[in-house]
Amino acid sequence: MNIYKLLILPILIISLPGCLHQSARTTKKQSSGARYIDTNKPIKEMTKEEIRTFKQEKKDDKELLIKINKRILEVETDSELVRQTTLETAQLALDKKDWELAQKYSTDYQQLYPGTPQAQQAALIHIHSLYGELLSPDKDQTKTQLIIDAIQKFLTLYPKAEPNVKEMRKVCYQHLIEHELHVARHYLNKYNFSHALFPLNAALRRIAYIKEKLLPHLPTYEEKVLLFELELNEKSLNTKGIQELKDLLAKKFPSRISAS
Repeated sequence: MNIYKLLILPILIISLPGCLHQSARTTKKQSSGARYIDTNKPIKEMTKEEIRTFKQEKKDDKELLIKINKRILEVETDSELVRQTTLETAQLALDKKDWELAQKYSTDYQQLYPGTPQAQQAALIHIHSLYGELLSPDKDQTKTQLIIDAIQKFLTLYPKAEPNVKEMRKVCYQHLIEHELHVARHYLNKYNFSHALFPLNAALRRIAYIKEKLLPHLPTYEEKVLLFELELNEKSLNTKGIQELKDLLAKKFPSRISAS
């Protein structure tokens, strides 16, 4: 037994200063009134007070802040803090290019706080997050139409919007027109292969849709659309349509005729 005491005594002596130091540090933290946060505790288990304090310690980590804010929105009872956190989370998600998350929280903000001064910022975040998912013209353009709708709603509410929003709308209409031309070209290629009238008529319907619904928003595409329509009429041997289109092109774009 005496031998055991002799063996363990040096270990106790070595460990004692560390224990005293830790005890003093803990006492100091408690006496100074600092709040202790168990950093090993999962965020999803933190209380309202814990998550508030933890956020102050991690405010420079955007990715972690999103997780922290989600927890705040689950447990927080301060309505003003909930409002601010909702908008902040939308912006953080946009900065991280998490388009889906940015859309969720910007939509939540607009629905819950439509009359606040920051509602315009939330609407902009929503538009930019949709725009981040814009696909090339040869892909499905469902999202493009959603962006246009969101921008139109935004411009109705905020007529003095930043020019960048109107430029985004212009790009969206460009994508829609290019998409329709891409589909029409596909039908024309099918006609060239089969010489069946159905694909040719389908291509002409696409051109009619462009002229009626899209060109009014982006008239700079008119010449390109008319030239493609002329090509389709030439394929169908529509003499009257060919002449009308040539006359229209000569009238609206005389420089093209003189250049040729």
